Amino acid sequence: MDLNQLENDGVVICGDDNNPIKRTTLIIGVPRSGTTMPATALYHLGIFMGDGVRKDVFEDTRLAAALEKQKEKLSDVIDDYNHRFDVWGFKRPLAWNLLEKNIDKFRNPRFVVMFRDPLAVAKRNNVSMDFPVRDQLLKATDRLRSLVDFSLRIDAPVMLVSYEKAIGMPENFVKYLAKFSGAKATQKEIESTLSKIRNGPESYLKSSQTKFPRNHF
Repeated sequence: MDLNQLENDGVVICGDDNNPIKRTTLIIGVPRSGTTMPATALYHLGIFMGDGVRKDVFEDTRLAAALEKQKEKLSDVIDDYNHRFDVWGFKRPLAWNLLEKNIDKFRNPRFVVMFRDPLAVAKRNNVSMDFPVRDQLLKATDRLRSLVDFSLRIDAPVMLVSYEKAIGMPENFVKYLAKFSGAKATQKEIESTLSKIRNGPESYLKSSQTKFPRNHF
């Protein structure tokens, strides 16, 4: 018996019964659950992540603004990205309800959904934002249930990812992600991307905290 068959790699893919050449990968999760990791990986695998992408958290401010505040511009932004790129991605924690309401605007959408230990999420908000752990633990747990409900009902391919497992098995995670997103990555590009996968990189820690002034570091 091959014990590899019993290995838990922390990735579950649902509904991925075709592989369209043109597709859009949407990354979601509870805030502080590790969504920056797949967004970073996609960027280094050569996937366009938006005109207004911030290189510390890899979120596109242009599409985020259209999704949340300037809804009349949403279709135009998406059409622009579709025209320029066959494959592209967008990361926005907590945006699953808005994305679901506008799912018909995206071309062949698919979701990467990050899951992380709620206590780790709560502790990160405490360390970075000085929020009480108890309150953050309750909030993270409530949001996690909402995320699970979304993941099980959405009519689109979904890649469910354990952050803890992905950190422990990064090559496995990156290969799954490359195939799911449509990235045409070589082994060399995958190896280069692996060097960017780490827990709490310095740029993220600095940009995602409010306890200290930016010039403190």
